[in-house]
Amino acid sequence: YALRSWRRAPGPIAAAIAALALGIGANTAIFSIVSGVLLRPLPYQNPERLVMVWQDMRARGGPQRDWISPGLFVEWRQRATMFEQIAAIRGWTPNLTGVDEPERLRGAAVSPAYFAALGVAPAAGRALTEADDVPNGSPVVMISDALWSRLFNRDAGLVGRTILLDGQATTVVGVMPAGFEPPVIAADIWSPIRIDPSRAPRGIVILRALALLRPGVSVAQAQAGMSAIAMQLEQE
Repeated sequence: YALRSWRRAPGPIAAAIAALALGIGANTAIFSIVSGVLLRPLPYQNPERLVMVWQDMRARGGPQRDWISPGLFVEWRQRATMFEQIAAIRGWTPNLTGVDEPERLRGAAVSPAYFAALGVAPAAGRALTEADDVPNGSPVVMISDALWSRLFNRDAGLVGRTILLDGQATTVVGVMPAGFEPPVIAADIWSPIRIDPSRAPRGIVILRALALLRPGVSVAQAQAGMSAIAMQLEQE
């Protein structure tokens, strides 16, 4: 009966099917976004303890959440005892050469605490360490699984070898696992940020800060502690 009715009057039935398809599709799309952004836990070891740390610059006519300077990060790293880890992040776009086609990569320079805070270990090789994060240290990087697959054909021998980044031989020390979603900056390659505490400038805001709260420390307690540190720094 339905088929005969459709043959006699195809227009209204086709419109009804299209309306149903649009409605179901829209609901599916919205649920997918809500599930991915609001319901699904972040893919890190302790997502409920991860926080971003900002400068509040409203008193100087700036934003409530501003980036920070290397000098301020050094102070926070020394004083902010409410955090188990605190890491600095900035964008980095090295040129990769020595491959079939030179390419500018999406990268980030990070403190080694970045990977420790996330609790995600590399699938091959090792993570960046404090020994890597020293001024004038040997150039080293970690790369994403996607980059390893796309440009290096998943070469198992890549870890420990050098690649050319901005014309400099740089050792690949680790490959992150497939599906790793880097927070703050979408990157395929990571280098040590190498902030020299004795020369860290205070007048440029080029960093963002990611931190892992110590167990048992609430966001409100961390906020109170950081506000106290801000007052100390202002007085000094």
